[in-house]
This record gives sequence, C-alpha cells and structure tokens, in this order.
Amino acid sequence: MITKQVINLHIGKQILLEVLDARSIMLTTDSLLITQYPINSLKPLRINVASEIYVDTSNAFHKFIFPITKDRNMSYEIRIIKRIDVGKYLLLTHERTVCSYFLPAMLSDSTTKANAYDRDWFGWTNYFMNAYFVMLPEEERPNGSKYCIGLLYRFIPVEGFIEFEHRIKSHPMYLMNYEMDVDTTLMLFRVPKEYYKDENILFASKYSELSDKLKSKVLTFGKFAKDGDMAKILCKDPRLKRQLELDLRAEIGDNVELLERIDAVKETIIINNYAKSKDS
Repeated sequence: MITKQVINLHIGKQILLEVLDARSIMLTTDSLLITQYPINSLKPLRINVASEIYVDTSNAFHKFIFPITKDRNMSYEIRIIKRIDVGKYLLLTHERTVCSYFLPAMLSDSTTKANAYDRDWFGWTNYFMNAYFVMLPEEERPNGSKYCIGLLYRFIPVEGFIEFEHRIKSHPMYLMNYEMDVDTTLMLFRVPKEYYKDENILFASKYSELSDKLKSKVLTFGKFAKDGDMAKILCKDPRLKRQLELDLRAEIGDNVELLERIDAVKETIIINNYAKSKDS
C-alpha cells in the first residue's frame, strides 16, 4: 500500500481509501448509504457512497487526489469499478493489459544473480501500471523491430521513485522515456533480437506458438506455477480447454488459444508528439 485516507461521515461511519499500487484504490465503508448503477452489477459504471464519494467511469474529469508530500499530490482517474463485497469496491485507473504478462518477460534476461531483472526490479507491485506495444516514428524505430516495449509507470513523489527511475534507465535495452502527462511516464525498451519472432507471434495472440525460452521467462517473471493456468495456456493444455468449455458452455476449436486476444487498439501506443526525454 502506498498511502491511505479516512473520511469520517456525520453518521458515525467511515470511508477508507487505500492506494494499493500505481493503478488501484480499495474503497471500504461501513456505511449502508451506497447506491450503484447498474444495481446488481459486479462491475458498476457509477457508485455513490453517503454522498461523500461519487465515481462515474464516464467522467474523465473526476479524479481522486492524494497528498504525498507538502508540494506534490497524486491523482487517480478511475475508469473501472469492481464490486468486491458489500461496502467494498476496487477502483482502477487501468485494466491490466494482456501484454503485461509477456512483454516485461522479454526484458528479464540477466547475466548476474546480483542484478536479476525480475518483477521487483521493474517495480511491478508499486510503480508499474501496464505494458504496451509501442510504435515510434519510422526514423526512430530500432533496427529489425516494428515495435518497442513500453512500460507505463506512475510517478510517485517519493525518494524511492527517483532511485527506481535511475535504475530502470540502466537496463541494456532502455531507449528513452515519454512523459505522457504529469502523473505517468512511458519507459521504452528495445525488443531483444532473440525475441523478434516472438514479438510478431505475441501480437497475433498465438501464445502456444511462442518460443520455449520466452514461455519459460513468462512463467518465471510472473511467478506462475509450472502446473498453473498460465502454463496450461502456453501449451494449450486439454484440461484447461475442457474447463473453459464447461464455463462457457460452448466448444472451443483446436486452433483457438486459451487466453483472450490482445486488443491491438487498447494495447498499442503510437508515439506522435508526446514530449520525450532521451538519455545517452
């Protein structure tokens, strides 16, 4: 958890806002004065808590502001609401992209145990928001690769973030960073040459056709169990296929992958005129 805020209600109840990471806030309340639309949805579009908290996912101007230091705040624009339980909602700025489970793993190679490029190194549990395919202007593209890897981070005004940012820029595949807005920065990395083929396979959402090396990296980087769902997705395990067929009440063709497709529109960023910061 990054920070929290307690709102005391006049009826003796409370609202607790816990900033869990760079993209999510947990809202918990013991107040019964909660309305949501649609009423019984697990993924409502709007919620109102005791007339103190109002979240509308269609309103881009509604943000949660959290003071971190004397001179700096964090703002969270909520795009997704998930009802967890009675009086408990998860508020998200971004849905996790499918790319996030694969692209960072391409950057996880390390030659020394002292500098392992694992999830912690990439700030997965605090600063990291999402991963994307990024298309640069043609004159700036790395040779041999149509896309580069974009890791979106939230700027959190604490000393640890500055140290983290310097560390990220030391990665051998680091290219540059683009300041998307005052709160977020997009760190760009070259795709390692050994994954050029995997890059195209992944963009086509052909997870079972990825190289054995990348499959192994995905499981290690994501801390997925060797017999878990991700491992089964990567090999099109018949047991997972059968379970999905039961859940969906429909047959799944042998040529169909067992994970949702990458949304090329939502998971691709085309760089045009964003202010950028190049590092030599």
